[in-house]
Amino acid sequence: MTNNSLPISKRQNFTRWAARIISLGPIIFAAGELLPGEDTIASATGLFWYDYMNLAVLYISVAGLLLAWWRPLVGGWMAIAGGLLLTLVLFPVFERMLTWGFLMILVAPGALFVASAWKPHKTGQAPAAP
Repeated sequence: MTNNSLPISKRQNFTRWAARIISLGPIIFAAGELLPGEDTIASATGLFWYDYMNLAVLYISVAGLLLAWWRPLVGGWMAIAGGLLLTLVLFPVFERMLTWGFLMILVAPGALFVASAWKPHKTGQAPAAP
């Protein structure tokens, strides 16, 4: 069996590990929300349909962060898309303010995963196919 993956540079390895460490925060937060307790989603009552939409997009973004540990390009874009959708569409539609810090918690690790998977090509040559 052959390994089709190319070796990654030190910069890419550092970026990938930085993204992995930063992504632990949202992953642990999302996992904690599923546990039973007084102030968690698992014990909440009276949620509206848009609350479920917000949660679905949040968990899609977190699933992207988990996927990015193995497939950084796909998972990173999934986390970025989920974070942007959560911030730019769902919250303003329902007139809720959201700090940019929350957006960065989801998008920053996703962007780092995408950056770590980016393979620079030599000048004059076409980029390598994924």
